[in-house]
Amino acid sequence: MSTTSYQRFLWAVGRRIQTLRKSRGLSQEQLAEQLDMDRVSIGYIEQGRRSPKLATLYALAGTLGVHVSDIFAGLEYEAQAELDTADAQRAALALRTSRDDAEESERSLSV
Repeated sequence: MSTTSYQRFLWAVGRRIQTLRKSRGLSQEQLAEQLDMDRVSIGYIEQGRRSPKLATLYALAGTLGVHVSDIFAGLEYEAQAELDTADAQRAALALRTSRDDAEESERSLSV
């Protein structure tokens, strides 16, 4: 697995945890308190900046009332869809840049 796909996977895990937390009406502070963690750690996990240990995932799942497997369900598809979207956005930007360059060249030739 490439670093980029792993980072996207971590980001997807974080978003899932954030969605579960918010659906339970919990703030990061409240969740952290229930897990005896600090709020910054929860924030880093939700942002995909920190890879949670298995014990942390187990505790998160229990506190959020889900199975650990529920945190991961469908995430590879979501991470791939995000990657596909990013690739499409890069391709569109390259095409626009290419057109802009061509138009600029055409204008400079006609002057």
